[in-house]
Amino acid sequence: MPKDNPFYYNLPTRPADFVGRWPLVEEIVADLARPRPDSWAVIGGRRFGKSSVLKAIEARLLKRLAHTAPGDWYIFPLVVDLKGSETDTEQNVYARIVRLLYRALHRSPMVSLELHRTRLHTVVNTQLEMLSFYQFEDTLDDLMISFEAHHGPLRLALLLDEVEAITRFDWSETLFNQLRAIIYDGPLADMVKLVLTGAAGVTRVRHEGSPLLNAVKIIHLAALSETDIKILIDRAQVVPEAVRIAVQTQSGGHPFIAQYLLHHLWHDGLAQATPAQVEQVAHQLRRQRAADLQGWWAAIDDSGQFAYAQLINADDWVDEQRLMAQAHHITQPLDQGLAALCYHGLAIRDPNGQRYRAVGSLFRDWFLQHTACARSLGIRNGEQTTSTRSELIEERESLKRQLRQYRKDLLQLQEQKAQYGLNVPLDILNGIDNAQQNIERIEARLKTIKAQLI
Repeated sequence: MPKDNPFYYNLPTRPADFVGRWPLVEEIVADLARPRPDSWAVIGGRRFGKSSVLKAIEARLLKRLAHTAPGDWYIFPLVVDLKGSETDTEQNVYARIVRLLYRALHRSPMVSLELHRTRLHTVVNTQLEMLSFYQFEDTLDDLMISFEAHHGPLRLALLLDEVEAITRFDWSETLFNQLRAIIYDGPLADMVKLVLTGAAGVTRVRHEGSPLLNAVKIIHLAALSETDIKILIDRAQVVPEAVRIAVQTQSGGHPFIAQYLLHHLWHDGLAQATPAQVEQVAHQLRRQRAADLQGWWAAIDDSGQFAYAQLINADDWVDEQRLMAQAHHITQPLDQGLAALCYHGLAIRDPNGQRYRAVGSLFRDWFLQHTACARSLGIRNGEQTTSTRSELIEERESLKRQLRQYRKDLLQLQEQKAQYGLNVPLDILNGIDNAQQNIERIEARLKTIKAQLI
């Protein structure tokens, strides 16, 4: 058995450990190398592997860059986590992209370029915190000209992670419109392409008619297959078949749930694990990560919630037409809800795309125990179900402990941020954002529990 735990659930998966979604990665990479490529949007729920997909795309593009033949496009990838961007205006985003690009080119062993002769160098060294769209476009144009003079045609692949983090700001529409102008019909249309990730917030923007989101190719992530989960489990080398089945049943192919289960089982020795231990760790996840589960439930909106309740009450696949005939009083179109269920890893679609089935007993058990929707529909083997008072109190106390820890972590991170001034490391910014989101989710769940206990 490996000395170090090979399962990670709180960090993006390294490309060397990436499983299951390589066909999608290769499709996007191949497209970006074509003379007239598309831009892409990869849609998936929180903790569903979107960042890992971008890391895998980056790794493949860097490998390709090292072997670019004369006359081919030099495709340079740049990952930009938008959760770490300053939020005053879209001009902060452009300035951040330019700083990250300069740093990446400067450190790249595969690119030899006199950066000090470029506008990129001038902009970075003047330490501008804001950059207008036209300054941004001119800076990239100057870089393309300089690069082509030394090497050949350059294409910048901007890999924008967590796009929905900025959709709540008034200026996000301006940013989206300007990015569309670059990739669609501007002078840099063949030289700059986007691969962005997001979830529910991004899909809402698209349905409301965002020019950018309607100009990119949309791909929805899906749960990992049984074969993919087996490959993941095989990192531990020796695992009982009954445990493999239990992990697959509990996770339903959700990568975060599978990694969490395997990570904690590994400590006690996966070779000696039992299905009962899998159930114990699943119970621990439902208790300790209740905020994540509640976040998934909220993100699928009322149409997804309605569809999920119907799916888990069925023994087999459910036809989409049957679900539509039963849908009443939902504010979101049912097709959006079904799509959200799939790209959150809570359901799968059959190959014909007409039938759906709920997956993952871990989330199903949480749903049955903690949601008013389940109780109002009387779902648990056809009988009315309620959370007992003791269960609610147990969950409340667990959430309070989590809340104290997240608040403590947030305070420490904010103190560290203050020490860095303007050059705050990205991991600190991401940590602050994650802590704030978890605090908000836990506080919302505690309010619900309080109402149920009255």
